[in-house]
Amino acid sequence: MNKNIVIVNYTYPPFNTIGSRRWAKFSKELANRGYTIHVIYSKNPYDQDSNWTKDIVNENIVKYELKNYWPKFCFHPSKNIVNKIANKCFLIIINIFFKGFSNDESRFWKSVLQKKLVEICSKEKIDIVIASGPPFRVLLYSLMKDDFPEIKFYSDLRDEWLTGKLYNSKISKEQYNIEKKIQDIVIRKSDKILVTDKTNKIKIEDLYGDLGNKIKVIPHTIDLEEFIIVEKPKQIDNKTKFIYGGNMPMIGKEDSILPFLDALVVIRETHLELYNKIEIHFYFSSDWMIDEVRERKLSNIYFNKLLAPSKFNEIAYNFDYLLIFLPKHLKDYIITKNIDYLPLKKPIIICSKIGEASKNIETKKIGIHLNTENELSPQIINLIENKPKLTKDNYATLIDKYNLQNVTNQLLN
Repeated sequence: MNKNIVIVNYTYPPFNTIGSRRWAKFSKELANRGYTIHVIYSKNPYDQDSNWTKDIVNENIVKYELKNYWPKFCFHPSKNIVNKIANKCFLIIINIFFKGFSNDESRFWKSVLQKKLVEICSKEKIDIVIASGPPFRVLLYSLMKDDFPEIKFYSDLRDEWLTGKLYNSKISKEQYNIEKKIQDIVIRKSDKILVTDKTNKIKIEDLYGDLGNKIKVIPHTIDLEEFIIVEKPKQIDNKTKFIYGGNMPMIGKEDSILPFLDALVVIRETHLELYNKIEIHFYFSSDWMIDEVRERKLSNIYFNKLLAPSKFNEIAYNFDYLLIFLPKHLKDYIITKNIDYLPLKKPIIICSKIGEASKNIETKKIGIHLNTENELSPQIINLIENKPKLTKDNYATLIDKYNLQNVTNQLLN
């Protein structure tokens, strides 16, 4: 990979979603190595900036913020009843007049994006354009290979495209077929397809056959600069403390988080003394999640505001267990959180059905699987009464594998 790269990422910082993290980290590392990075991204529709905005402060990163042309109320549908109604009506209209997934926020971004991409590629000696989705139409709009045949075009799929799971909705056969045609173009015309996990690679190859060197797994990364932790004496209070950081989508809640909450109710009713020794801290605030906890009258769960990664890591270091809840459609994926927890060197507790993610933590001896295919309450009781003995050395190889410098080397090769 040469010295001039364009990154097209709709949700690049300061856009305040988890989708801003991946290319904030890669652009930071590439810029630190002397590459000139041109980034095209959408204006942040949220009141707060991304936690990773500070990562992109570098003179080698040239930023081009574009208007997103997507109604602001669609980014805040649960803010109030007016937003809910407006969002629902807008998506109904989209479904009437447009084909494919109605929730693709980049649907109206084509002309403004392509105009800027032509401007950059015409003025600068660009070697590679990397477009990242979701939203996935960004990948199609960025594929200007006919206009710039000398440039390599990479398409980065951070998630599965065709399931509709990202939009928390069931998709029709017609919607699937429309999106499949768009994905076909992206797969066929891209010089490289980047995916975050081998499971995604397998699923793409199930559709298209062996793509050889065209498809490459570039996992999410660990930025060790977020783990400057000063160890503090642990308070002795006989509590077993769990922590979870980051938002939790409603989709698939019946596969993971709801069975976990129900199991706590059982433990409260059958093992009250043990229940009183459990503390669970969620570092995010979500109305639906708070309602589920209140409905079950669980007194040992605490909600806190989202924190910057470095601050969260400092707090999490003093907890016993790091929680992950995986819905069924993610049970085979090593998600960002699974990787980002590693430098804390604490047991990772995955609550999910059996899949590659749960097998990974057990094989690597870095955590425990709470299997939602079986009754959870005895599994949680066993976890608390027989705390696992996990050696911190178990994490070292994985930390090295996923650290930002080493994964960026894979990107460059």
